[in-house]
Amino acid sequence: MKKVYGLFVFLTLFQATMFSQFSWEDLGGQDIFDLAMGQRKIWTAGHSGIYYYDLDSKSWSAKMNLPDPYWPHEYNKLAANDRGWVAVSNFYERYFYFSENNGQLWDTISLDPDLLGIFEIYFLGENIFILSEVALRSTDKGKHWVDLYKEQDLIQTNVVYFKGNYYMAGQEKLYISPDDGITWNETPQPFKIWALSTYGEDLFAVSVDKENTYILYISKDGVNWTYAGDGFPELYPISDFDNKKRQLIYRDQDHYYLFDADPLHRTYSSPIDPVKWTVIPTPIIPVDMLFTPDKIYLGHEGLYQNTVENPYIITSTEIFNKSSESSFTLSPNPAGNLLHLEFNDLNSRGNLQIFSSAGVMLKSEIVTENSLEFEIEDLLPGAYYAFFKNGKNESIKSFVKSN
Repeated sequence: MKKVYGLFVFLTLFQATMFSQFSWEDLGGQDIFDLAMGQRKIWTAGHSGIYYYDLDSKSWSAKMNLPDPYWPHEYNKLAANDRGWVAVSNFYERYFYFSENNGQLWDTISLDPDLLGIFEIYFLGENIFILSEVALRSTDKGKHWVDLYKEQDLIQTNVVYFKGNYYMAGQEKLYISPDDGITWNETPQPFKIWALSTYGEDLFAVSVDKENTYILYISKDGVNWTYAGDGFPELYPISDFDNKKRQLIYRDQDHYYLFDADPLHRTYSSPIDPVKWTVIPTPIIPVDMLFTPDKIYLGHEGLYQNTVENPYIITSTEIFNKSSESSFTLSPNPAGNLLHLEFNDLNSRGNLQIFSSAGVMLKSEIVTENSLEFEIEDLLPGAYYAFFKNGKNESIKSFVKSN
């Protein structure tokens, strides 16, 4: 039987009443231990090597030109982004393979040989961030590394992106970075945090009480927390060293869902309000999952796809009732495959989000310069909204994708 690593808390995008209709489209592929997405490519890692599935051509790449992982191990650490960067390794290694061009060429990036291993790899903007028994950061694509923390508790958590900042927990403290992992601000918390997740307007934290019972909290701002643990699995599988990047919680318009959320591999569902978890039928146990606004991808003995029938939509009052004062311009409009944006008096980092006309967030980008060339090649022709937030200033503009 394949060994399934770490924390498997995964979610589907279907209401509980429709779960019996849950079905997967088999996209092919090999055994999968980790998934990552970048530039409309789903990267897969496993015993058989590294591949990607192209969402536009609906075809698989050839196997990447990398050494096979030595038996009995497999590639199980994977990161990718929309810059074309890909990183791949194994939990037990002290190096990783890095590509800047979607796997055409690979470099070997060596780390401190005394590290316990690579617990997780992240791309935070243009920085590479690694969790081991220490947190490591490189701002020059792996040429030089800085040790950020030598705190044992950090190996129990993961890194998530929430409302323009990256969050990382060290049990007693919450670490928040506003600048892609360059600086981390420490914030004491009223409870120990063992795992983080985020989706939409919610930040989720898993804690453990004195009786070793797992509890879930939800925050809208990363400061104030609300208990959301009614019915939450008491034997929730806390993240192991070799599995830190898994999404914990996902939601559709009406419900939250968790896959493989207890030792019996059961699936849990809860209404959004009030939060109360109940067990629902489990169709398959995933090894890893990826989520987009209208698709959910599952890695197992191959790659599977399911279409979201009831996606989470930020309502028009949340998106469009913003300040009418413009803080940016965009051109051309209509636009082809590239959108040019100019930001007025950008004195700190901002966040740009692209929404469909129905209010579904499709793309997001951190803005650090006064101008940005934003790729929209993957958007279908139609009307969209660009929403920009910089501190307390918010503004929105509509545009049309022409082809």
